[in-house]
Amino acid sequence: MRSALTILFMLAGLAVFGQKVPDMPGNSPREEERKVSFFPNPATTYITFEFKETLKRGTQIQVFSFLGRQVKNIQATAQKMTVNISDLNRGIYVFQVRDPSGRIIESNKFQVAQ
Repeated sequence: MRSALTILFMLAGLAVFGQKVPDMPGNSPREEERKVSFFPNPATTYITFEFKETLKRGTQIQVFSFLGRQVKNIQATAQKMTVNISDLNRGIYVFQVRDPSGRIIESNKFQVAQ
């Protein structure tokens, strides 16, 4: 557990200081395998999520601070959604897209730069 936390903090430090975070085996799907694209990154006042597959009713986008606190929970209602993030502080955030059963179908991170 301690080594996992050490790796997490090292990766966070690399991301914060603008260096490329190395890909971890099995954690980084190639662009063509991703089910959700998002832009801009870094973002300031909004971020747009675009789904490559048809959404099922009840799909949610959850946004977490880097410390793991949930800061947004959004019902995904369209193939392309723009989310207001002007209330978020500068930093790294993780999003998870969950299907109606609660299973994570996509997860990634983005940066808020204000």
